[in-house]
Amino acid sequence: LFKLKAGNDASAPDTGLDLRSFAWKKDVDAYRWAFGQMDDKLSRQAVCILDPHEVALRDYLVEFKIPILWVSGHADVKSNPKASSEEEVQFAREILMKWPPNIPCLGWPTSGNKEGGIGEDPGIDLTSECAKFNPCTAFDAYSPTVGNLSVHSGTTARLHQAVPPIKLERDKVYLAFIRSDGDGWNFQRHYYRKLFDDPKHGTVPIGWQLGSTAIDGQPDILDYYYKHARPGDCFVNALTGIGYIHESRYALNYPPEQRAQIWKDYLRLSGIYMARLNTNVMCTYQEMPTDLLQLIAGTPGVHGIFSNYGRTEKTTLDNLAAEADGVPVFRAVNRPPYILTYTPSARREAEQFTIKEITSWTPLHRPAFLYVFLANWLTKMDMLENIDRKSTRLNSSHLGIS
Repeated sequence: LFKLKAGNDASAPDTGLDLRSFAWKKDVDAYRWAFGQMDDKLSRQAVCILDPHEVALRDYLVEFKIPILWVSGHADVKSNPKASSEEEVQFAREILMKWPPNIPCLGWPTSGNKEGGIGEDPGIDLTSECAKFNPCTAFDAYSPTVGNLSVHSGTTARLHQAVPPIKLERDKVYLAFIRSDGDGWNFQRHYYRKLFDDPKHGTVPIGWQLGSTAIDGQPDILDYYYKHARPGDCFVNALTGIGYIHESRYALNYPPEQRAQIWKDYLRLSGIYMARLNTNVMCTYQEMPTDLLQLIAGTPGVHGIFSNYGRTEKTTLDNLAAEADGVPVFRAVNRPPYILTYTPSARREAEQFTIKEITSWTPLHRPAFLYVFLANWLTKMDMLENIDRKSTRLNSSHLGIS
């Protein structure tokens, strides 16, 4: 064991190095020193932004020598005098730009309670601008940090799904229910399992978002879902392609020609990983310019896109179902109810909100195709059964599909 005495010298192999002797004034100073010492020994295949209190993911990070950053938020500065949010953002940007484009940024830019760190939107903006995608492997309020990835990543899976064709009836409204947030490996490990084990799972056709790089990190978990899928289950890719990004900000820190090549490579990789998921449907995160949507629609193997994390201000009755470069695009018809659904009364309130969204945004023409966005408020599968039954009762032409 190391005997850590104050002021110990780095040349003493039997006692280790006493980092207290450096007297760093800010956390970012320690990060700069560490990256300066270990730069050439660190993996270039991934980076990580992780709350210093999170432990579970670190076996994988250590095994593969993945560099770890933490970016404090303004709230952290009030409680930690050594935090310096703006300096940490700048240093993180330097490191992210030094590492290759189109690699994952593991971890998550907030603490589990969402009170620490730079925050999700600024954090994903930062990583997206530096051409890094996030698989969400740390604690994000609903699902805890993934662990034992050094074991799970050593497993294998061959994923196959059979989705039966739908016979088009031209007097009907077709509802595609898709559960979000499966782009996060943490959700796959936690909340998805709860929903899969729910006795009501299978009563209504549903799409399940999956982050495709989980086939590298935890293939045995994906294997479980594919093997235990019910009739009507369909696995779709999220968000967007090989990982969670803010599409309009992706690779913005690069010159235009290099950004174009980064996007080309990104979509090529997305096509490869979608094929490994055995899916030809992609979900995207944000409303985006037409030319960017058309570019993404050109991803190899993509036959359809379900667009937006909930209905946006750009959504109209005329563009709920559209096309981008010949690929059908379905925009989310509903907003999330923005309430916690841990009690029966709250769940019924969320159901009523969603039913009203569906019925008030159903166009008059037939056939009609609606993408119903099911986010983290869907905590029990009977909610989906109630939404499907009651929206169908209000409009007999509604049909749930997968």
